[in-house]
Amino acid sequence: MFLPISRDDFIIVGRSFPTDAIVREVMRIVPIASEDMGTIASRGYTLRQLQQLKDYRVRLQSEPEPDRQRRNDNKKVWQNEAALLALRSGSAMALCAIADRRVPEGEDPASTREAVRSLLDEVETLGSSNPDPARLRVRLATLARILHLPELAPTASDARSHDDMVMKLQGLFRRLPDIASWQQRLREQASLGFDAADEADGRAYINLEILCRVGRDALNEAGLPQRAAYYQLHELHRGLDR
Repeated sequence: MFLPISRDDFIIVGRSFPTDAIVREVMRIVPIASEDMGTIASRGYTLRQLQQLKDYRVRLQSEPEPDRQRRNDNKKVWQNEAALLALRSGSAMALCAIADRRVPEGEDPASTREAVRSLLDEVETLGSSNPDPARLRVRLATLARILHLPELAPTASDARSHDDMVMKLQGLFRRLPDIASWQQRLREQASLGFDAADEADGRAYINLEILCRVGRDALNEAGLPQRAAYYQLHELHRGLDR
């Protein structure tokens, strides 16, 4: 999970998710968490954090509708969900390929272990955070390169799905902005005066992520898996489990 540090980090996160979806998730999860607070608080999520989440909802709901609509329209250039989904799916494909890696002729066991460890570390870092579009673009290119390695080449029966994934990664890479374009868009967005509201979106989203992770773990530990299942952000992730 990505934990933002700076205000700009929260703004970037906030621009990745529609405000209305964040508000709906807050309204759904707060009553559930309030009932479970005794269990959740024992694992570190506090009443103060829950109150902050309520305050973010009030702040976002108080925004004039025309401003919220304009802001969400401008967010569309920041929404990376398709690329994140492809990155996760492609990373799973890469892990399968690494597990089935063909050892090059003459490679000794120590070299094989090092090569596999290096590849696994590289794939692991691809999903280490929720990156901005420019960094996500780099990760897509990295994953496509890994899938192109000769020792990870698929069998004939798997070649079609492998090639389809590489083409998808390359297409998403072309659509996402490079670093210069992303920085320009960041400046343009700031000039519209939406930073404060986008920051509130980002802080609410990260608070929700933490609450859901703690809630799932705490209630599963308490032997309440059905209750733990409520702590998912389906409205925001549309099936993406984080």
